[in-house]
Amino acid sequence: VRVAATSYAALFVVLLTQALRGEALVQPGTITVAALAAWAVATLAVSGLVVARGASDRRSLATVS
Repeated sequence: VRVAATSYAALFVVLLTQALRGEALVQPGTITVAALAAWAVATLAVSGLVVARGASDRRSLATVS
């Protein structure tokens, strides 16, 4: 839930910055495209880490039982 909330907040900041610069939503500038790409990569990376960590936690719990 924290990853989703943080990702949503980051996306909100990117879109707010885009709006404050007066850019159209469907025609973002280079800076906005770069920020959106960074947001997407960071979200996927952190989500992948959380999923991998959860899988390893489940494996370790299975061997303890």
